[in-house]
Amino acid sequence: MAEISPLRRRMIEDMTVRNLSPATQQSYLHAVSKFSRYFGHSPDRLGLEDVRAFQVHLASTGISWGSLNRTVCVLRFFYGVTLGQDAIPERIAYAREPRKLPPALSGDEVIRFLEAVSSLKARVALTTAYAAGLRVSEVTSLDASDPRHVEPSGSAIAGGDAARIGAGWNGLRWSLPTSSAVTATPMFATTPRILDAASVASSAP
Repeated sequence: MAEISPLRRRMIEDMTVRNLSPATQQSYLHAVSKFSRYFGHSPDRLGLEDVRAFQVHLASTGISWGSLNRTVCVLRFFYGVTLGQDAIPERIAYAREPRKLPPALSGDEVIRFLEAVSSLKARVALTTAYAAGLRVSEVTSLDASDPRHVEPSGSAIAGGDAARIGAGWNGLRWSLPTSSAVTATPMFATTPRILDAASVASSAP
């Protein structure tokens, strides 16, 4: 059996006194070994710039943000606990979790959702919000007496923001299929249409 280096033994002891599971210890040791092999040097001879370069390398391989952050946890432990270099761990940055857009509902799914709303008032509010891409705060502030907010066709202008119309993007046009969900009131007697930026500008007082 190969002799364990003093540095490796120290790290094992540090993990043991903190009651880390054997599986976690193996994972930590593997990560530090991988870090060391990448540069061909003992990890205690590597500094913050080497850590950064290693993170860049891992990111370039397409590693998941979770796996990258597990490596960050290991290196923060190694430098902060085993090497006792308190200033380094807080400077080893975690990767941000990528934001994923939720899947968009299909036209049929939107219709089924609106038709399931029993309250006419709530159905009109939800249809208006969906058709115009409004935020909740904008829905609650809509006033039917304000011609800049609601047109006879049922189109809405999101608070006068010409750059955010419809589904939230300038110039985007689409229609909500006609059904009982959107024709329950004269306000939606015709299929809602979304104004583009040019239409908004021409209708502005």
